[in-house]
Formats: sequence, structure tokens, C-alpha cells
Amino acid sequence: SSGINAEYGDSCVSVTYHPLTKVCYLKNRLQGNNPGPANNIHSVNLACLASFDEDCIERDYDFAGADIAIKEDVSSIYKCVELCEHMTGCVAVSYIPSDNVCYLKNKRRGNYPHPQKGVISAYIFCNPLTGNVS
Repeated sequence: SSGINAEYGDSCVSVTYHPLTKVCYLKNRLQGNNPGPANNIHSVNLACLASFDEDCIERDYDFAGADIAIKEDVSSIYKCVELCEHMTGCVAVSYIPSDNVCYLKNKRRGNYPHPQKGVISAYIFCNPLTGNVS
């Protein structure tokens, strides 16, 4: 998803691919105009491609600095990541659950990464099988 979004900006939020014609349609709506089942057609919302699991999260670790936004009243690390996915230039987050504060970052590990009890940090584009940043 990062390649499509880098080229087309926030307007591309989903894609539909027709394998028989080898044509990929970029969509500005999550499900297009008329969503429904179809044979031999593949569609995906780009936010789903950026998903991750626990292997992409660093607990008790702070990606300090490189903040591009601070969001309050955020209920979880997953909501924090979702906010980052929708902000241009955001590639990582640090979240403080005790305060419900989310720090959106423009550098993968911030400026001063270090262990910090009670902070949860995550990469946005991460291979959930390996934890490697893509």
C-alpha cells in the first residue's frame, strides 16, 4: 500500500484487480460505488495491507522524538496505529496507555529510541510473520 499511497496520495484507499485483463483500478472509496461479490475479481482496502500483529510492537520501549502529531484520548495501540496510517508521513508510533496519548512519528524509531516502562511503540509497515520493517 505504501507505493500506491506515495504516488497517488490519500485519495487512493482501495484497489480492485481483474486478473484476466491484468488491470488494477485505484479507488477513492473503501468499497467502490457498487460493492458485491464477483467472479475472478480481487479487491482490498489499503488499510488492511498495513496491518500488523504483536511481533511488530515493542512493549516498554519509546521511539522518542520525531513527533509529527500528538493525539489524546486514544483507546489502544491499535487505534494509535490506525491514526498513523491515515496521516501522511507517519511511519511509527509510541503510545502511553496510562494517559491514552498517541505520538505519531515520521522516523521509524524516532530520534532517541530507548527502553521506557509503560510505553508501547510500533512500526506501521511491518511484516507480521517476521516483525521486520518493510
